[in-house]
Amino acid sequence: MSARSSWNVNNSFDDDLRTATLLGFASIPATVALNWQGDPSSIEGEALFLACVLAGYLYADRSMGSTHAGAQTALIGTIPVVVWWLIELISQPISDSFGLAFLFVAGPIVLIGGVLLVVLMGALCAVGGDLLHRLLDRIRAGAVRN
Repeated sequence: MSARSSWNVNNSFDDDLRTATLLGFASIPATVALNWQGDPSSIEGEALFLACVLAGYLYADRSMGSTHAGAQTALIGTIPVVVWWLIELISQPISDSFGLAFLFVAGPIVLIGGVLLVVLMGALCAVGGDLLHRLLDRIRAGAVRN
């Protein structure tokens, strides 16, 4: 695997992932709007995952790859989810030492696990976008031959 195709924090704003990064930021207002009056225990992520599908579609023919683009889009797009979850967690009264220990020990583990799960789902959505791109290319190629 070449150094250009591997994903890391340093290349998050690289030219190769600029569109995916912008798609992640573009999904944030829609995510906030969908969740503004909703139940804080459940977060609607349709806008984020739609942005990941679009990233996969747009990056199907690029050297970076659609899964990296989907992961990047999801990572950026989880910002409101993380903020929403932290506000919900901090707003809960903690009355005992067990609750405080849970907050400082299990809280970060759950947070990191949740972000990783969203990034994985974003990469899978991007694979769907990649497949959609390839399917439409085949349909277009078939229409040109006929």
